[in-house]
Amino acid sequence: MDFITKLPNSNGFTVIMVVIDRLTKYSHFVAMKSDYSSKSVADAFMLHIVKLHGVPKSFISDRDKVFTSGFWQQLFKLQGTTLAMSSAYHPQTDGQLRLSISVWRCIYGVLPLIIQKPGLNF
Repeated sequence: MDFITKLPNSNGFTVIMVVIDRLTKYSHFVAMKSDYSSKSVADAFMLHIVKLHGVPKSFISDRDKVFTSGFWQQLFKLQGTTLAMSSAYHPQTDGQLRLSISVWRCIYGVLPLIIQKPGLNF
């Protein structure tokens, strides 16, 4: 899990939470407000991820303060989920995540150009 930040404001949302299922490589992109907290991330995670896939058996993230907080550690402990932090400067750990974020940024940049063409309706 990671966050795409510093995006243009869209209805108060300026951050995208990215979650990737390691087995299927399925990516989830969840809009968040820039002042996200451990609680708001946990709520979004439960609503958009756990609802669809169930509670994960393991979870890998960077060392963002949101994930190192006592709240997340306790939540994962209660659910029986192993929380693993990626090591700094180790691209193999978050390579799939970076690839998904790059694809999302590409789509985000090109889609408005496609939609603005006359005759196209989405």
